[in-house]
Amino acid sequence: MLVIADREKPIAVAGVMGGAETEVTDSTRHIFLEAAQFDPGSIRRTSKVLGLSTDASYRFERTVDPELVPLALERAAELLADLAGGEVALGRIDLYPAPKRALPIEIRPTRTNAILGTDLTDETIAQSLTRLGLIVDASASPFKVLVPTFRTDLLKEIDLIEEVGRMIGYETLPETLPPSAGGGGVDAPRGKFAGDLRTVLTSIGLQEALTHSLAAPSPFDDPEKTDERVAIRLALSAELSGLRQSLLPNLLGVLSHNLRQREPDVRLFEVGKVFAKGEGVSNYLETRSVAGVLTGAVSPRRWTGEEIPSIDFYAAKGVVEALFTRLRLPAPQFVPGHVHGMHPGRTALIQLDGKTIGYVAELDPDAVKSDLNVPASVGRVAAFELDADALLAVSADTRHYTPLPRFPAVTRVLAVVVDSEVGYWALESTARSVVEETLLEEIAPESIYTGEKIGEGKKSVAIRFVFRAADRTLTDAEVETQMRAVETALAERVGAVHR
Repeated sequence: MLVIADREKPIAVAGVMGGAETEVTDSTRHIFLEAAQFDPGSIRRTSKVLGLSTDASYRFERTVDPELVPLALERAAELLADLAGGEVALGRIDLYPAPKRALPIEIRPTRTNAILGTDLTDETIAQSLTRLGLIVDASASPFKVLVPTFRTDLLKEIDLIEEVGRMIGYETLPETLPPSAGGGGVDAPRGKFAGDLRTVLTSIGLQEALTHSLAAPSPFDDPEKTDERVAIRLALSAELSGLRQSLLPNLLGVLSHNLRQREPDVRLFEVGKVFAKGEGVSNYLETRSVAGVLTGAVSPRRWTGEEIPSIDFYAAKGVVEALFTRLRLPAPQFVPGHVHGMHPGRTALIQLDGKTIGYVAELDPDAVKSDLNVPASVGRVAAFELDADALLAVSADTRHYTPLPRFPAVTRVLAVVVDSEVGYWALESTARSVVEETLLEEIAPESIYTGEKIGEGKKSVAIRFVFRAADRTLTDAEVETQMRAVETALAERVGAVHR
């Protein structure tokens, strides 16, 4: 609290209340006049704490123009001289260490009309501001405006635009809707694509989960991205201490809860936003992802007691492939990789044009037992997570109808022997690069064989090709031409030997 004091003690609470020892009485003969301008926030806090609301505090809380202080002092002295017969002493002490100056602000007429939805002339805008006592240089572009010290509420261009609207009359402004650049609605591309993701995954058999954007640190968080986590400054609890970097930890929490409730077959997915720190102090990244977790039996259990295969890496990979197929996205490439918390031998990174956009994997069994707190009888847990924004970027804007085929297909199976470290995608991509795209309907792995007959460090891969022409029945010669091109390319690029 600010006080006014003499050499020995305080004599007044500044801007709120004067002291009894210095008040004017009938016996007062000499008056020392002081005029000042105080910080509005300080006066407001002092008045509130003391429970004193006075004429002085009311004025100072609402800001007093510092340039009016000398004028107020001289006016008070004039009134004392005229009305009370006083004699004014000559001279004045002025302590003003940091004088305030008129604030220069620029205002653009085009921006003014865009905000107000009007078509005002430059002259009208300039006159509206001049009427308020502002100094306007309309010859400059944008206008140069000097704001006097008594208008402490005018700090930015938008404040001047508001004043223009006030001067011409708010009732004269046209009723127009502001432009919106939102992209999350159901009719916007991002919102519509998120709806398509939900439709496909629910039709496959997964159930949607909605989890909180705030999450606690998880054992499944990537330790290399710890510095990118967006922490909440005043978190309500450890469970809500930061923004999630991945959808998977929250989904695994829902999975764990279901398993503890003796629900063995769980298939969940979520479409939502994930967050990370970007470059700079206040730069944050906000992207949309789609993720899923699966465990239990592949198909419903039968009353016969027949053993049903359990969900594994390939079941989750099939969900991802179905998602790409149903959304008519480019064929993804699955390459071996490493993801924190996942099984080292059952993890595949998902790539498009060489860029990693996600992964599909089985969770590390040790992590399932130690971190998920689930019954020991739980089998494999598979998961996937994809960058939904990256998928949207490669999705087709329009979809075209393809008529049912009128001519028969021709199927060929090619078996080649390659080194064990050669991935299937290298074979498929090589084959696709040499065959005619209009004739190739399908290409898929048929089988993989390793054994003594093949040799150490080798494997035999059988690839199924389906050819079909839309306008005719293919001849054997046309198909053989395509297959010879594939054999030659595989031999030259990956060292494949026809078996």
